[in-house]
This record gives sequence, C-alpha cells and structure tokens, in this order.
Amino acid sequence: MSTKLFNALLVATTCLVSQHSFAQTCFMESSTSGGPTGPATCIAINVIEQDQNNINLNVSAVRLGSDISSYFTWHSDIDGALGYGESITANLSEGEHTITAVAEIPHMRPYFDKLDITIAQKDNNCAEESASIAETYDEYYALNFVNTAAEPANVYWLKYEDAERVLYGTLAQNESISLTGYPGNKWVVTDQNNACRSVYSSGYADETIYLE
Repeated sequence: MSTKLFNALLVATTCLVSQHSFAQTCFMESSTSGGPTGPATCIAINVIEQDQNNINLNVSAVRLGSDISSYFTWHSDIDGALGYGESITANLSEGEHTITAVAEIPHMRPYFDKLDITIAQKDNNCAEESASIAETYDEYYALNFVNTAAEPANVYWLKYEDAERVLYGTLAQNESISLTGYPGNKWVVTDQNNACRSVYSSGYADETIYLE
C-alpha cells in the first residue's frame, strides 16, 4: 500500500464522537525520520461521574508512547474556563454545553477533543404559585430558609386572595431567614430577576429548607 493511500485511510478513520459519557478525536502523526507514519494520537474525554449539574471529567491522551493527559486546559462554551489537568470537577450552568479539552505543548500541534453535555433545567413546582390559605389560625410554625447557592435568593409570602408577592428577605450565599406562618400559607423563592425557583407551604411542624 502506498504511503499516500495509507495516510488517506488514516485520515478517514479520524473520529469525533459526541455523546454523554465518551468522546474521542484522533490525529495522524507524521514520521520524524521520513519513514512510515507513526501511530495516531487519540484524545478521549470521559464523564466519570455526574450529579445534576456537578460533573467530573477526565481526559486520556498518549502521543507516540508518552502520556500527555496532564497538559490539558478545559473550557465550556457557556461557562468559560473550567480548569487544567487530566481531570476536573465542574459545576455547569443549565444549557447545552460543548466542553473542549486542549493540550498546547510547545513545538507540537494543539491536541483537543470535544464533548456535548446538556444540563437540564431542574424541575420546579412554580405552577403552584397561588394565594395563601389558613387551614387554622390556632397554630403557626416556622419555615427556615437557608441559601446554599452562589446566587442570591428572594423569599416572598403570597398574600391571601390575590397571591400578590410580599418580599420578606433576600438571602446571599449561606444566609438564612426564619419565617412563621399558619398551615397553608405559601412562600415563593425567586432568583435575582424575580423568576420563580420553587414554591413552599407552611405545614404543621417547623421545617428547614436548603435552597440549592
């Protein structure tokens, strides 16, 4: 087989697989001595573990027998720079991400791989945003809101009859507020733009709610 034909076949086998847990891109390597083309260098991104928007990724890459996995820089087209090295743990925003791992080694071509990852919007119960009721006026209990998220959260009480929002507090990360209500009272938590994140109801016992 001629060298040109061999090279053409090798280029034809170059692959880019984008799926949830595995991706690979292969690069043809030229011979440094004028002989036959060396083995292809294949870059593979793997999803090691995912818990909602928290994801652990690693990359494997061997070039001419040498492991170059530790030279990679990671990037998301939505969240920007994610880290450096063979593996990273990232907290990704909601949306369809293209994750790129690139190794830029002096005097070598940039080796890279890409993986498409979709972070779905978390389910919420915002359709339940409606007027508060009072199942009894003889008892009242506390809802303790703790904001563990990086972004601030607004906590509103929903008025009787018209469900108008009444702001009771804005919580920065790790801040909390304790609010008492009659069973059946409703509370809505929103983001900075006042978009609903979730709705909560006062019950017949004190409760602590962690906002993530």
